[in-house]
Amino acid sequence: MAAAIFGEPIGAQDLAAWRQAIHDEVRTATYALAQRNIEVDALALLARADGIEALTGALKTRHHGDYHLGQVLERDDGSFAINRFRGRTVQTLNQRREKRSPLRDVAGLLRSFDYARNAAVRAGDSSDARRIRRADEWYHAAREACLDTYQRAIHRHRRICSPANIARGSRRSSSKRRPTKFYTS
Repeated sequence: MAAAIFGEPIGAQDLAAWRQAIHDEVRTATYALAQRNIEVDALALLARADGIEALTGALKTRHHGDYHLGQVLERDDGSFAINRFRGRTVQTLNQRREKRSPLRDVAGLLRSFDYARNAAVRAGDSSDARRIRRADEWYHAAREACLDTYQRAIHRHRRICSPANIARGSRRSSSKRRPTKFYTS
């Protein structure tokens, strides 16, 4: 069980499978959009998706899988709790347990900031320039705060989360010691 929570380096097989899945999703989406006479530059999207090569050697972990603002609950004391840590229920249990880049959850949260911004604009007069400006300001502030906090956390825990230390931690836990708590998503 403990090995299931430890991060592992992202390898060439992971990247190949993820790249193929992204390419399949882009093709499906561009086809669906084309059926509605909406044109997108599929080649540019596919080329951008190939940027996942930069993840080579980074760590993959168990992750939330459906992380967005609706999964974050504020407690009475001002702290936050993450809700429904079981991933997307349309996926099989094995798919939900699959280790991925934690950046998937970061991307989901960032995407939900954009949804919230657009919902705020649509909730009132969507031609109100002040409303649009305030929604945009909130979106950019929330996005920057999220990314800055994530980057600080990664730097703070770099020693713990390095592939060499993960391997050492995994060996320790397999000898019945408690693993170091560093897993968050």
